[in-house]
Amino acid sequence: MGGESTGTDWNEVDAALDAALEQPADAREDFLHLEFGDRPQLIARVLELLAAERAAGDFLAPSPPSGDPQAPARVGLPPNTRIGAWQIVELIDTGGMGEV
Repeated sequence: MGGESTGTDWNEVDAALDAALEQPADAREDFLHLEFGDRPQLIARVLELLAAERAAGDFLAPSPPSGDPQAPARVGLPPNTRIGAWQIVELIDTGGMGEV
């Protein structure tokens, strides 16, 4: 991985990903093939990123509001979420750009 050339430039991948995300989910792959059909490596990289975005599900979606308009939106994991052998038990504290 590190340092490998993929034959695509990150700026091109970023722009193609943004354009694909503007499309309905079920039309993204067709869109990429229409727009970048002559760039199979670019399409492959963007499809990898789209698959990762789908796999993430709502992991990064803000939590529903708590009813307090001053409360910040939470993006952390809810209690009882399992990550491999680990389980989130409770929110200990928040600050800066993270939660513990």
